[in-house]
Amino acid sequence: RLPQQLSAAPASVTIIDRQMIDASSAITIPELLRLVPGMQSYHIATNASAASYHGMSDKFPPRMEVMIDGRSVYIPLFSAVIWETLPISIDDVERIEVVRGTNTVTQGSNAFLGAINIITNAPLSPRDNLVKYTAGEFDTDTFYGRFSGFHEFGNFSLSTGITGNEGNQFSNGELDPYFNRYLTLNTTLSPTLSDTITLNLGINSGYSSVGDINSNPQPYRREFETHYQNIEWKHIWN
Repeated sequence: RLPQQLSAAPASVTIIDRQMIDASSAITIPELLRLVPGMQSYHIATNASAASYHGMSDKFPPRMEVMIDGRSVYIPLFSAVIWETLPISIDDVERIEVVRGTNTVTQGSNAFLGAINIITNAPLSPRDNLVKYTAGEFDTDTFYGRFSGFHEFGNFSLSTGITGNEGNQFSNGELDPYFNRYLTLNTTLSPTLSDTITLNLGINSGYSSVGDINSNPQPYRREFETHYQNIEWKHIWN
């Protein structure tokens, strides 16, 4: 949790920076985790992914803490992370810090196998405003938009995205489509020279299909809607 050189960290740490993300051609965050030594990233259904470490894998792999800007996205109900429901795009990521191996002392009991912290672009980061569209197989369509600006007390960054596909077509003609839309707002306020307030807000909704290819009945649609609010205040005493 303290800034230090990678070579000085007393743990096995992997950093996936923005340059590596751009060179990877990955379109989802679980795909990026395949670059981490010893980590498995795989599909549990056509549109559902999972990630684990050192072969401790199943449909809902537990014991791996996952955070976005230090905020845990671990879901106790499933004992895992539902990656397709995260309100974030790969374009929002500045870097991903992965501590490989038990890290329960600093990150809690969920970090038995490791800890993943996804660091998003801060409102103070110099970024261009953009609109992006990507299309691919299975009728995959991805829209992404980002706008950054200034206000009286600081900076703000607004991003939104829509991702969807028709999924895989089974032998009986059934499909397992996926859809996700999200909106996030990050802002930094500096009311005084000694105080910095960071506010993060986000909401997303969509649906995905649940079930195996050979399941009976066929995969059914699961709708999801999530939101979060996070505020951080830093004060310099002297």
